Amino acid sequence: MHHIIRLFAVLFLSLSAVAAFFSERDTKSFCLNGYTAPDELTYFSELNGVSANDPVAFVLIGMIAILFSIILIFIKNKMAFFIVMLFCYLLIFLATGFIESSTAYQMIHDSILYCHNTMLIVWLVGLWFSFVFSLIYLKIE
Repeated sequence: MHHIIRLFAVLFLSLSAVAAFFSERDTKSFCLNGYTAPDELTYFSELNGVSANDPVAFVLIGMIAILFSIILIFIKNKMAFFIVMLFCYLLIFLATGFIESSTAYQMIHDSILYCHNTMLIVWLVGLWFSFVFSLIYLKIE
């Protein structure tokens, strides 16, 4: 039973990786509300400079999660699984720090709410389920 729980944790991590990797599907996928003017949407494709590259952080997050999904599928030891999964979540958290124009929370929130970027919702839900199944796997004897 615990191998199935581990498989679900890795499967949801893979799902979140694919969603993060393909979250920038067009030029209107990422936006900020009130970045240049109050109550005005600013799309990242309209920005110049380094801020226009902020959505690339999600491609990096997708690549990190895919790499760790491949590694985690072969780990059977619970302690090693915990350490590798913790390191994966740490790298994902650090990759959100590459977002320079605003906070990662504001970018994700505004892109979901105003730009209807459903891939970010899939990414967040996949990460959450992966985390929950990882905790269940570690708790099962």
